[in-house]
Amino acid sequence: MKHDYLVKPVYAQKRNGDYSLLEKIKNFKWVKEPDDSGSGNICEELKVNKRSHKPSFGRKRFMDPGYDEEEKKYVAFYRAIPSCLLLYRLGCLFKGKSNFEGPNGYKVTWSFSLVHTSGERITFGEWKGGALFWLDENNSKELPKDFKKDVLDLLEVLLHKNCPHPYDELVAGSVA
Repeated sequence: MKHDYLVKPVYAQKRNGDYSLLEKIKNFKWVKEPDDSGSGNICEELKVNKRSHKPSFGRKRFMDPGYDEEEKKYVAFYRAIPSCLLLYRLGCLFKGKSNFEGPNGYKVTWSFSLVHTSGERITFGEWKGGALFWLDENNSKELPKDFKKDVLDLLEVLLHKNCPHPYDELVAGSVA
């Protein structure tokens, strides 16, 4: 069965990168990779609306009632954006360095950590080729309210059709 990602920038398009989106991510900055980068469990709870590309927590599990109906409207994070585009957009939005494990990483070849003004951390990466993120908490209910809102805003910017590149209102993922 063929599946497309939700985020698919056009090769060459109008320069409509939306710099106002940067306001939504002002509470995050790059941080050097720690030895322990969280559990990763919360990413499984994230769902992305197929129409609006808005992320939210509360994804149903396979055997949960209503799972089939939800699957018609939402996709998992790893089906919303390719891991290579996620890494590229993080590089467009934040000054910092990725942690590249390459073939030594086996299931996780790269990661990129951000710290929130609250001190909470989010680490992005790929796992078996799919886009993923890790948090220190085990589920979204444990997240501090402000941090949870800012994480959803950050994810929305990364998935946005006009996620900005630093060059002349270019959309990150398109060519000038």
